[in-house]
Amino acid sequence: MKNLMAGFAVAVLIACALVLFQQRQVQEKLRADNESLTQQIAQLKADNENLSNLAAQAKNFQSLPDEQFTELLKLRGEVGVLRQQLESQKQQIISANASKMIRAEASSYLSKNQLTNSGFDTPEAALQTYMHGILSDNYDQVRSTMASQLSAQSENAKDREDFEKMISSGATSNFLAQQILAKKIVSDDKIDLEVLVLQNGTAPDISIQHMVKEGGQWKFNGSANNPSWSKDGQVQYILPNQ
Repeated sequence: MKNLMAGFAVAVLIACALVLFQQRQVQEKLRADNESLTQQIAQLKADNENLSNLAAQAKNFQSLPDEQFTELLKLRGEVGVLRQQLESQKQQIISANASKMIRAEASSYLSKNQLTNSGFDTPEAALQTYMHGILSDNYDQVRSTMASQLSAQSENAKDREDFEKMISSGATSNFLAQQILAKKIVSDDKIDLEVLVLQNGTAPDISIQHMVKEGGQWKFNGSANNPSWSKDGQVQYILPNQ
């Protein structure tokens, strides 16, 4: 039962950090876009000033033929138009990224009501089925999602009693949402999922959920907190819905 409760505690801490993580990604992209546009605008301003100086010199000293003077004025006007276009594009990028950030906040996690019994075809589906069992007070469903070793450890009556006490104590009532941030392919039959859980009144938590494949089905095989998890292996980061 300790593994069950630990798994829940780990899984029950997964959705706000993701929002912060995704916002940080969008903000970094926005800063990069803004820096690029700022550099372009600065260059155009410099070009505009140079052309203005040349035009002034041409007018004051009449050192250029009329055709060249006219061409300089034309170029100066084109620089002004380009600057306006770049400013417009900058605002469009800001608006688009802000919109993406809003959508990421709304669609990047699964709330308690959105979690379902999704079967065992994929590690992600099995984890969702596991969480759905916990949140719907279904001990038998929770056990069905566990790898054989974990399931064997939680088959006695006391484990069921402990599970029911955990539910009746309100331990699951603060759950708000969860999000899978990344996955690591350990082997053909072992995959780790990095999951963020959001709970009411507590800080978000990120943990690693171990999933294994048994008899053609994916099962939950325990949880861990591992800050160095992403430093090795084949990690695939999962972006928010577009």
